[in-house]
Amino acid sequence: MARPSSRERILDALEQVVIRDGVASATLDAVCAEAGVSKGGLLYHFPSRDDLFDGLHERLLASIDAEVGQAPSDPAELVAWYLRHPAIDDTESGLYAAFIASVRADANDVVAASRLAELFDRFYVPLRALDDAALVAHVEMVSDGMFLRAILGLDIPGEAARQAMVDRILDRG
Repeated sequence: MARPSSRERILDALEQVVIRDGVASATLDAVCAEAGVSKGGLLYHFPSRDDLFDGLHERLLASIDAEVGQAPSDPAELVAWYLRHPAIDDTESGLYAAFIASVRADANDVVAASRLAELFDRFYVPLRALDDAALVAHVEMVSDGMFLRAILGLDIPGEAARQAMVDRILDRG
């Protein structure tokens, strides 16, 4: 397996610093130390702290685009896909937790809030194409709740329970 690029190592380090020490501790120096790169190396890729968080946002959008690209086109299967989706791994969980923490660090930051909204909006593009607004809202709220539980490390319903939700929501059971 190829070694991650310096840019990716820096973003990995940013994520780890934010998760472990909080957003306020995510200084350029702390990220350099965590990534094992010089400050010049970091500044080559990310000229400012804001650019670091822009990189984290771009990473999340790319991840969402890759996931959404796998969404089924059949409406019933699409609903099922969203309700089975919240099984995320530790890396993904950390990435989302780090980004959400960075956004929530300044609740009055309109740009940060719009970035968080963009992540959710991007994820739900296929679902929002359905012509049933109540179904879309229902699936979004259930999916968001399970996603939040997953990134917080809380239990989410098992496969059988999620299938029962799909059947109930689609009025199949």
